Amino acid sequence: MWRSGRNVISPRYLWISPGCTWIALGCPWMIKHPLTATLIVLLTCLTQSLASSCGDAGLPLDNPKDGACGDMDIRNSVKNFRLLENCTVIEGSLHISLIDYVPQEEYDKYSFPLLREITGHLMMFRVFGLRTLRNLFPNLTAIRGQSKFFKDFALVAYEMRDLEELGLMGLTMVNGLVRLTKNHRLCHISTIDWASLAPSADPSKHLFVDNREEQLCPDFCHESCPSTTHQDISRKRCWSPKPHDCQRNLVCNCSNGRPCAPDGSCCHELCLGGCSGTTAADCYVCTHVVYNNECLSHSPFS
Repeated sequence: MWRSGRNVISPRYLWISPGCTWIALGCPWMIKHPLTATLIVLLTCLTQSLASSCGDAGLPLDNPKDGACGDMDIRNSVKNFRLLENCTVIEGSLHISLIDYVPQEEYDKYSFPLLREITGHLMMFRVFGLRTLRNLFPNLTAIRGQSKFFKDFALVAYEMRDLEELGLMGLTMVNGLVRLTKNHRLCHISTIDWASLAPSADPSKHLFVDNREEQLCPDFCHESCPSTTHQDISRKRCWSPKPHDCQRNLVCNCSNGRPCAPDGSCCHELCLGGCSGTTAADCYVCTHVVYNNECLSHSPFS
């Protein structure tokens, strides 16, 4: 059960506060579709207010200069992606939802290469026209899952009808389960080594349902991509067939599970997910604390 203020929402039953009763009255199908209903209630009732986040008018752009942003809720208009400008880490969760159809070219106007880390979860729901995340989040490295969606999930894509691939080539660490359901064009699920990407989760509990049939997908990888074995089946691992879209950090021979730099050298022990060199200042994401652009094992002020 998920609780916030006056609203108590269960995946099986819905109790809706008086201020949101119009949702249930206007949508009787919700009783037959509790998960979709719960998502819509979460996304309309449990944020600041519906009126303040509709459209793109009047949304303040006040992200801190250090790049540390709080919880982010991108919905209703593709123009609201501008709220992510300058974010290097989202200290919380990122929700992207309820955007009516616009062509992929409109999404391609926005790119956030500085964003490396989400400390909570990433949830996407009914973002129509979006075919891939590769341009939006080319360097997203870690989803820490410190707060999860429905208690267990760190990465969720649900009813993303136009999504063809995740395209998160920089992603090397997910702390939690993955749910990819009712994305009827989504491929390249079977080419990801989910056990390596989410080592803290039981691979059998990831939920991949009602996506594009695997036999209809171009699920092959470039010959340069590494291979791993799952359930006695060895196959190459990638996010797409393109040469530079191989899944990363699968062939690191570093102690204690440390990630690798692009040249194969081992990252510093305080790095999480990857690095550009071997020092504590070269980490993409820090395992513990970052101070003056360098990873530390503890706060210098403690």
